[in-house]
Amino acid sequence: MENMQGPRHSDDKMNSLMMAARSIVAEKGLSALSLRTLGKASGWTLGDLTYHFGKKQYLLDAFADHEAKEQIEAIGGFAALAKLMTPLDNQTLAALTNLCIDDAVSNRRALSLSWFELLLDREHSDATAAAIESVRKEQTAAWQELLEQGGHPHAGWLAPAIAAFVAEETLHSLSLGALPEYRLLRNANIARMLDGVFPASHALDFAPLIDRLHSQLRREPSDHSGRRGTISQAIGDLVATSGVGAISHRAVAMRADVPPSTVAHYFRTRADILHAGIEWLYAALQDGLQQDMPRGPRASMGIRKILDPAPGAVVRTLSRVGHQISLAAARDPALAPFAAMARSRRGRHARVVFPAAAATGNMDIGAAQVLSLVASGAHITSGIWDKTMIRSVAEILENLIKYYRTSHE
Repeated sequence: MENMQGPRHSDDKMNSLMMAARSIVAEKGLSALSLRTLGKASGWTLGDLTYHFGKKQYLLDAFADHEAKEQIEAIGGFAALAKLMTPLDNQTLAALTNLCIDDAVSNRRALSLSWFELLLDREHSDATAAAIESVRKEQTAAWQELLEQGGHPHAGWLAPAIAAFVAEETLHSLSLGALPEYRLLRNANIARMLDGVFPASHALDFAPLIDRLHSQLRREPSDHSGRRGTISQAIGDLVATSGVGAISHRAVAMRADVPPSTVAHYFRTRADILHAGIEWLYAALQDGLQQDMPRGPRASMGIRKILDPAPGAVVRTLSRVGHQISLAAARDPALAPFAAMARSRRGRHARVVFPAAAATGNMDIGAAQVLSLVASGAHITSGIWDKTMIRSVAEILENLIKYYRTSHE
């Protein structure tokens, strides 16, 4: 890369170095990757790494470029296999959508984990954003070519919708793929996306599946009054600003300005902490759909700082929290119930975010989930989230709504 310093190393050595970086990121997250940790994992000296990359940001850019190339190679392999599947009816297309997700989860798990770490990092450099954008374009192009080969009349806008959906559900599948309730719901969402977002007269009722998935948490609602409530706010604030991985008794105590023993008194385990904080965070963000964020203790300042008051931005924040929970649960199975809760909430606010769909009078929770999954997937896979990209995603969703509304009339 242009930003690198020092002598060039062989491709084999550089690939080995980037694979060591992937292992760190997949296991511990992007924040754990540094010149020092990479040196310990790879056998390179800190001086050699510093001489080669200069600083951490150039290392991150090189890592993003490497992972993007690996993703594009995997996309090419999938596309070559998918082209063998003819004719391309909706049943075959659904099977290919599932295959694309399962392959990323089962055969490329470490790459998928590291890639989502890059996607969810809000501090992208221009070089990393460009790498992310190159993968999004390649994914969309692969699906469009497949659809066009199969003679689909709406390949131009269905392709980016499928690509976004696959990205979103790949993240959820990393933590929930073993749950039969989730797999049934995912299959139902795929069928609805391809057969018609709005329900036909014989459409599957999504509500029991969603309720079953949500019930994985098996916890009573938390008490958010008094000192317990103040600490819950601190936990929610910490999740919103630093992610699920930052949660510990000590970190919460510092944020709430109380002794660690006080946190432990109210929340014995880390799971207890997460449940209270995530529950408070969802409630606070949902309030933001109708009004300004609650003006409460110092603990909620971080949430107000990251939140744009527009309803769409509130839902994107909810979505991002769900992504963070799913990624953390992919590493820690104890968090899977929280990931199930986050996934089951997809589409709850679709009537606010997608008023055109709500105006049809025919939007059930199945339609709401599909629209939410596509919009959320498009958001996280876009290296450059500017006005042009927002208009592009809005056009995709409008086409889903218009086409499938007429298909059932």
